[in-house]
Amino acid sequence: MKYLIIPVLFSLNIYSQKVYQVIDKKRFEKHANKLDLHSIRILKESDKLLLVETSEYNITKFSDIIHEKEFVCGAGSTFFDEQSAINTMNSSQRLKGINSILMDYSISKQSIINPMISKISESHFKKTIGELSSLYSRYFRSPTGVDGSEWILNKWRKITKSRSDAEVLLFHHPWSQPSVVAKLKGKSEKIIVIGGHLDSKNYTQSVGHAPGADDDASGIATMTEVLKVLVESNYQPEHTLVFVGYAAEEDGLLGSADYVNYVKDQNLEVLGVIQMDMTLYNNIDDKIYLVTDFTNSAQNGFVKDLIIEYIGQDRYAETECGYGCSDHASWTNLGYPSSFPFESSFSGANQSIHTTGDTLEKVNGNVDKGLKFIKLGIAFMVELDK
Repeated sequence: MKYLIIPVLFSLNIYSQKVYQVIDKKRFEKHANKLDLHSIRILKESDKLLLVETSEYNITKFSDIIHEKEFVCGAGSTFFDEQSAINTMNSSQRLKGINSILMDYSISKQSIINPMISKISESHFKKTIGELSSLYSRYFRSPTGVDGSEWILNKWRKITKSRSDAEVLLFHHPWSQPSVVAKLKGKSEKIIVIGGHLDSKNYTQSVGHAPGADDDASGIATMTEVLKVLVESNYQPEHTLVFVGYAAEEDGLLGSADYVNYVKDQNLEVLGVIQMDMTLYNNIDDKIYLVTDFTNSAQNGFVKDLIIEYIGQDRYAETECGYGCSDHASWTNLGYPSSFPFESSFSGANQSIHTTGDTLEKVNGNVDKGLKFIKLGIAFMVELDK
């Protein structure tokens, strides 16, 4: 009983906290009648977005409705301070992330990357998904939410223990679940980032059973395999390669927003960011779908070229979220170039996510699509590292 009282008290406290969210205007208008409108104050609006002040309860409720009715993740970007939300809403900030930037997006490292691709282990990838999704839940308010972070921390430390240039640590937030950050330090402090969220959620019962094999143990496992291959290949980066398992994505990109603000405060130069959120489901076809909205168009062209070069000419497709639907949006919001390759079109996404059915059994243990994302992750980190 004592073990259960602690998270309940924590939940009640954080549910009463005032928060700010930048949300999709059309989705809000569509589902607003199911929310506690008395606790919502609209601070700013544009053609597509709203900035609202509300309660944590409403944020969670809105997120659950979006999960259930539209089978997509989250409902926007959530912040605990008004200024961060205003910065995100600001059009000039958002446009910086969407406009093209001057980067060398040539592809020239096939002789380095192709041998790396041969080191990918399907059995290790599958084992990582299975072990991480065996936790009862990785929801950030769940009693086992911190367990997910610590499992990844230990996994990444074990992988990198042979590297004196590696660092793996917990990145703490105002809530209990930390993000996990691994670095392979380069000759410069400029960073290249690969990320995915470590939390899971059951939309019918927030702290209920949520294995989250596809959403997003698959993304964490993809990043883990990329990290393992780079270490096993003794790759010495020019720039610092950063791997981030973001906490608390499911309730509004909380962990990534906090981490990206830290990067901004540190004045770090970000060369590129790629998001791995759901890399497993293969219901429609064998293609990788690149999300074209709330991402960087120039970098997206680079990612498209990587898919064609390292995975196949016929393995590229495009889709749209319609809003900032995963942690890539936290980077775009503050002007950093980010891309989001996805497992399917959003209309054909895995409808078992956020339920007890999001397991490896859903795909009959077939991880072929995930292996393609690992190839893409390796190619992105190495080709951009010039």
